[in-house]
Amino acid sequence: MAYKVPTDAMRPTITREDMCVVNPAAYSYGEIKRFDIVVFEMPESEKRRVNAGSSVRHIKRVVGLPGEKIEIRENKLFVNDLVTDEPFEKILSSSDPKKNFGPTVVPNDEYFILGDNRPESSDSRYFEHPTIKKADIYSKVIEIKKGYYANR
Repeated sequence: MAYKVPTDAMRPTITREDMCVVNPAAYSYGEIKRFDIVVFEMPESEKRRVNAGSSVRHIKRVVGLPGEKIEIRENKLFVNDLVTDEPFEKILSSSDPKKNFGPTVVPNDEYFILGDNRPESSDSRYFEHPTIKKADIYSKVIEIKKGYYANR
């Protein structure tokens, strides 16, 4: 299965020209790990906030796992009070209204997710309930085909 991302929320990792190949069975035999990129159902509160339809899927990165305390201070990710290196390219801004968030503890069977383009991402920092349930995660992104839609 493949997805096209119609926003800039995951730039620079995923752009509007890229295709994401996903594996819907990935988590039936493996566990969700920090920094996995996942496809999930948008929370109901977020659907109401943006006036979206009944089924809306998003692609974001998992940064917080069950039982962890998550906080963002001046765009730095803290997990259990320790600054956590994010080993991927991301876009940050000192004017991002959510450059500070939390702390929040991730409940069992739930995850805290962020976009790589933090100032342009509607993610856990904006959700009424700041985590997503494991049951709402459809699949794992296993490949990004760069520029696939550029000339289509």
